[in-house]
Amino acid sequence: MRIIESYQRVAEKADTFSEIFGYRLVAPIFPVAAIYGPQEESDIFEAKLDKCIKDQYDYFADEYGYDSEEKRRRLQREKYVFYDC
Repeated sequence: MRIIESYQRVAEKADTFSEIFGYRLVAPIFPVAAIYGPQEESDIFEAKLDKCIKDQYDYFADEYGYDSEEKRRRLQREKYVFYDC
Protein backbone atom coordinates (compact mmCIF):
# COMPACT_ATOMS: atom_id res chain seq x y z
CA MET A 1 0.00 0.00 0.00
CA ARG A 2 1.20 3.47 -0.80
CA ILE A 3 0.84 6.44 1.50
CA ILE A 4 -1.22 9.19 -0.13
CA GLU A 5 0.49 12.48 -0.93
CA SER A 6 -1.61 14.58 1.45
CA TYR A 7 -0.58 12.51 4.49
CA GLN A 8 2.36 14.77 5.40
CA ARG A 9 0.11 17.83 5.39
CA VAL A 10 -2.55 16.06 7.49
CA ALA A 11 0.09 14.77 9.93
CA GLU A 12 1.42 18.30 10.45
CA LYS A 13 -2.10 19.54 11.16
CA ALA A 14 -2.62 16.66 13.61
CA ASP A 15 0.60 17.75 15.38
CA THR A 16 -0.75 21.30 15.58
CA PHE A 17 -3.99 19.90 17.03
CA SER A 18 -2.05 18.00 19.70
CA GLU A 19 -0.06 21.12 20.63
CA ILE A 20 -3.27 23.13 21.05
CA PHE A 21 -5.40 20.55 22.87
CA GLY A 22 -2.74 18.56 24.74
CA TYR A 23 -3.39 15.11 23.30
CA ARG A 24 -2.94 13.27 20.02
CA LEU A 25 -5.69 11.95 17.80
CA VAL A 26 -5.57 8.19 17.24
CA ALA A 27 -7.82 5.69 15.50
CA PRO A 28 -10.78 5.72 15.06
CA ILE A 29 -10.71 9.52 15.19
CA PHE A 30 -7.58 9.70 13.01
CA PRO A 31 -8.76 7.47 10.17
CA VAL A 32 -6.58 5.06 8.23
CA ALA A 33 -7.93 6.84 5.14
CA ALA A 34 -5.81 9.86 6.09
CA ILE A 35 -2.75 7.70 5.50
CA TYR A 36 -3.67 5.26 2.73
CA GLY A 37 -6.77 6.79 1.14
CA PRO A 38 -9.24 7.13 -0.37
CA GLN A 39 -8.39 10.79 -0.83
CA GLU A 40 -11.99 11.96 -0.34
CA GLU A 41 -12.14 10.58 3.21
CA SER A 42 -8.75 12.09 3.98
CA ASP A 43 -9.99 15.47 2.73
CA ILE A 44 -13.04 15.28 5.02
CA PHE A 45 -10.82 14.55 8.03
CA GLU A 46 -8.44 17.35 7.04
CA ALA A 47 -11.33 19.82 6.81
CA LYS A 48 -12.45 18.84 10.34
CA LEU A 49 -8.89 19.32 11.60
CA ASP A 50 -8.73 22.75 9.96
CA LYS A 51 -11.99 23.76 11.63
CA CYS A 52 -10.77 22.58 15.06
CA ILE A 53 -7.51 24.48 14.70
CA LYS A 54 -9.19 27.63 13.38
CA ASP A 55 -11.91 27.74 16.06
CA GLN A 56 -9.68 26.39 18.87
CA TYR A 57 -12.45 23.92 19.71
CA ASP A 58 -12.35 20.10 19.69
CA TYR A 59 -15.24 19.14 17.42
CA PHE A 60 -14.06 15.52 17.50
CA ALA A 61 -15.02 15.37 21.20
CA ASP A 62 -18.59 16.25 20.25
CA GLU A 63 -18.65 13.78 17.37
CA TYR A 64 -17.08 10.83 19.22
CA GLY A 65 -18.48 11.60 22.67
CA TYR A 66 -15.33 11.84 24.77
CA ASP A 67 -14.56 14.45 27.43
CA SER A 68 -11.47 16.36 26.32
CA GLU A 69 -10.88 17.84 29.79
CA GLU A 70 -10.92 14.36 31.35
CA LYS A 71 -8.51 13.16 28.67
CA ARG A 72 -6.08 16.00 29.48
CA ARG A 73 -6.36 15.32 33.24
CA ARG A 74 -5.69 11.61 32.74
CA LEU A 75 -2.67 12.32 30.55
CA GLN A 76 -1.27 14.71 33.14
CA ARG A 77 -1.92 12.22 35.95
CA GLU A 78 -0.23 9.36 34.03
CA LYS A 79 2.56 11.48 32.60
CA TYR A 80 5.29 9.29 34.08
CA VAL A 81 3.52 5.93 33.89
CA PHE A 82 5.11 3.55 31.42
CA TYR A 83 3.48 0.37 30.23
CA ASP A 84 5.51 -2.71 29.34
CA CYS A 85 3.57 -4.74 26.82
